[in-house]
Amino acid sequence: MKNCDNISIKQVYNHNTDRNIIRDQFPIESIISIIKKIDLSTTTTTTNTTTTTTTTTTTTTNTNTNTTTYTNTNTTTTTTTTTTTTTT
Repeated sequence: MKNCDNISIKQVYNHNTDRNIIRDQFPIESIISIIKKIDLSTTTTTTNTTTTTTTTTTTTTNTNTNTTTYTNTNTTTTTTTTTTTTTT
């Protein structure tokens, strides 16, 4: 940026508002040389790709085993009573 060495800065005091105002004055040659150095053919391309894959696998296995065992026991009791009476 050697062409910018010719930059001059002038200070202007504004008496109406009691403020200092700084104005930069660039020679037109410096501005033209800066513009010529800008590469306008540059193109920036930004591509954002987001891929979200969600896989949900649910396996439910229900096994019901019902086993019922019935046991019936029948007991029969027979009682025989014999009474003998003898009379003489």
